[in-house]
Amino acid sequence: MLDLDIKPLQKGEIPLLDAHLDVERLAGRHHDRFTQQQDGRLTYLIAWLDGIPIGHAMVRWEGTTDTYVADRISDCAHVEDLFVMPELRSQSIGTRILAFGERLAVERGFTQIDLAVGIDNPRARALYERLGY
Repeated sequence: MLDLDIKPLQKGEIPLLDAHLDVERLAGRHHDRFTQQQDGRLTYLIAWLDGIPIGHAMVRWEGTTDTYVADRISDCAHVEDLFVMPELRSQSIGTRILAFGERLAVERGFTQIDLAVGIDNPRARALYERLGY
């Protein structure tokens, strides 16, 4: 098993995320997510391997921002944007990031956690179903 360090993002780490993690899709978003984390709205979890960020997920403490889902599910932490670098997938990294988020949710008193996945992402869907989502 890989020797990962999974922890909430620290401000000084933002340039490393900008340089290594899904640069085009998330350009400039790491700082915004850090700001939301500082405001207490979410925790932005980063998986590190040998000092390099290789994955991330957000756990939103106020639930999903999708109003359709929010109207049907309340009092629930929400996992969003679970990502692992493609060359490192299928090594339990996503599972470990998700488990870390679940532990944080339990520590905050949540009894439910939800997530969503696109129908065009069968690998992620298989992971979530295997984990009981």
